[in-house]
Amino acid sequence: MKTVNGKVRKKGKGLSFLYNVATASIAAVPVSAQEAPFIFKLLTADFQSVTVQGQMTYRVAEPESMAEMLNYSLKNDGLTYVSEDPLKLSDISGVCKRPNGR
Repeated sequence: MKTVNGKVRKKGKGLSFLYNVATASIAAVPVSAQEAPFIFKLLTADFQSVTVQGQMTYRVAEPESMAEMLNYSLKNDGLTYVSEDPLKLSDISGVCKRPNGR
């Protein structure tokens, strides 16, 4: 996504364009399938220890919404992110899908 003065000018997969670093910013939201491993250590009603592990695969369906929630802006080099928000997505998805253990 390319934004100029806070307004989205271009969006989509595989964009190619020139931009002015002073007035524009680029957000690169991954739209391919991502994987997040998880492990839960739970206690049952009769106090038995249970461990559940697995791997969740997800894909961002609405990149514009994701770019509003987390900061996917790239640095001026065009390769690295400005913040650590992209790393938080797998942490957030693991928390959202956590089962209720009883």
